[in-house]
Amino acid sequence: MKRVVVFFLSMLSAINAAELNLVWQCHHWEEDWLTELLADNFTVNHIEDGKYATFINNSIIVISAHTDRQALLNYFSKLINMQYKFGVIHLSDELYKSPRAYYPYAQFVFRNYWHKIFKDQKNVYAFPLGYKAGFWQHRVKAVTKLEDRQYTWSFAGSFPAGCKQTRHAMIETLKQVPMYHIHQTGGMQATNNLSVAEYQNLLLNTLFVPCPTGWANLDSFRVYEALECGCIPIVEKVPLDYFRKFYGDYPFLAVTTWDQAPALINDLMNSPEKLKEMQQACQNWWFARKEKVKKEFRDIIYNSGIVSPGGTPKQDFGNHKIDILEYKLSSRSFLR
Repeated sequence: MKRVVVFFLSMLSAINAAELNLVWQCHHWEEDWLTELLADNFTVNHIEDGKYATFINNSIIVISAHTDRQALLNYFSKLINMQYKFGVIHLSDELYKSPRAYYPYAQFVFRNYWHKIFKDQKNVYAFPLGYKAGFWQHRVKAVTKLEDRQYTWSFAGSFPAGCKQTRHAMIETLKQVPMYHIHQTGGMQATNNLSVAEYQNLLLNTLFVPCPTGWANLDSFRVYEALECGCIPIVEKVPLDYFRKFYGDYPFLAVTTWDQAPALINDLMNSPEKLKEMQQACQNWWFARKEKVKKEFRDIIYNSGIVSPGGTPKQDFGNHKIDILEYKLSSRSFLR
């Protein structure tokens, strides 16, 4: 009887889920991740734009740092002048250099990459990077048992000259630990990059995943894709313990220099129970973190007035397409 009631309530929740319009002005790299975070509480409509030409009242605008800065500012100025309510999901801004003049006008801003500069902006909320689109597309969400994993550690990525210096030290140091796999690539668009499925398969067969600093930030997709696959990430905590600042306590390994990593790995490899406990702690932490973000998204979105529980929009939707070159900014424009 209890199982029937739970099923009925979940079906009722799905039927009554509010519709949520995500207007994409960037590549859909994180579409699956955002869908996971939102779909438990909303019916998500992914609306492709990319030209800053679609205007929908009570929508969430998805943007990234890789964009035409002036076109982006013009777009938000129009939304504001039209008195439309909107939220923002701001992706890929690891340098913290994207335009943010529209932040105070948004009902909320969900963004990657925590930074203390946002702590006094009450409508700005940081959330984890997550995983690339298609990560779980052809596989059931299940992790490989520890004893069935082929590699103690693995790394797939580039080693460009003049940047990401810690990667070279990391690889040379970790080679002291046997049973590893290294797949060196030539960068984001290199022809020898692993496919999403190949990379996921590598992670599912790996125990430890070193997660060095990205292009400019200690945070990276590598951390969360490792957690998705039941691996134990090893992160850097120099010049600061970014993950502790962002999350508080976390269960995975952290080093100030990569020569600390072999001893940490060997200690766990020599104690199967400790290894199993750490892996389970990482799994539990990541599951709890995702559930926390889902709840925060749900509560913030409902409290913003963009939607109401039960699927009824707070306001009528309007869908307008305006030629950017013809639109004249009014005196209310925040660009002035």
